[in-house]
Amino acid sequence: MGDFAHDNTIKGNKIVGNEEEGIFFNNSDGNKIQRNKIDKNGKQGILLDVDSDDNQFLFNRILRNADLDIQDDGTNNVFEGNKCGTSFPATICMD
Repeated sequence: MGDFAHDNTIKGNKIVGNEEEGIFFNNSDGNKIQRNKIDKNGKQGILLDVDSDDNQFLFNRILRNADLDIQDDGTNNVFEGNKCGTSFPATICMD
């Protein structure tokens, strides 16, 4: 498979202006993404594929990304206290 990220913390970064996704998780789990600015990326701000589960996204600012701010195709990912605009599923950005 490939592109694994497990049990990492990404905290206090500016992930801004990338050509494609700001953060893309493929087959990744147990990560904590906290207090980051994820803004103005060329596709999704955050994209989690169907095999990315049990990740935590806490108190991030995820806005003005070209496609969606967050796309979560996985299960059991936690989204709490984030400021975001558009997402799939739509309930992610309803904090």
